[in-house]
Amino acid sequence: MTSKCNRLSELLRVQAYVIQRNLPVHKWLKHIPDEEHGAIDFVETFGFLVRELYCGYTCPDRKDCDIAKEFLPKEIKLYDATNDPDVLEFLEEKNNV
Repeated sequence: MTSKCNRLSELLRVQAYVIQRNLPVHKWLKHIPDEEHGAIDFVETFGFLVRELYCGYTCPDRKDCDIAKEFLPKEIKLYDATNDPDVLEFLEEKNNV
């Protein structure tokens, strides 16, 4: 396990690409006229998400990295509405109307 990121330059390239693709819309939504301030705000707003997605899902070294360990996907139980009694009752009522 490594405790230092060996892929930092790759992570930063990914982040720069995501910023470049989304900056115009981000600036428009947040009413930010300046490119530099828009990029700073984007990183402050979404930087954690870019890191989590890269480190936890994309980085080739993620399985052997102490830093990425907290971002690795955990097994989650998805909600299954087909077995929910409230949903079934609602659907039954709608079908009988």
